[in-house]
Amino acid sequence: MQGRGEITIGHNGPATTLWEFLIHAEDSRYPIYLDGSLYSKEDLLLTAAQLLSHIPHEVRRWVGEEGRQKIWYMCLQAGLDPGI
Repeated sequence: MQGRGEITIGHNGPATTLWEFLIHAEDSRYPIYLDGSLYSKEDLLLTAAQLLSHIPHEVRRWVGEEGRQKIWYMCLQAGLDPGI
């Protein structure tokens, strides 16, 4: 997960973004296997928290302002402050 949040589901599977996945994936979809590693929802939220304040325009492009705010709130609920 070194890009801007792009995710490919499975081997040669459909592509989505970290942002869309966090908003739409049910908890039963975790952990998710990406590029040879397993990630929990908390792992993805940590990545999101680290990126949210640095690339807000990209996040908005994928999920809109409402989606960006929802992910921000999800991070806060997980004890992660994206504003730091």
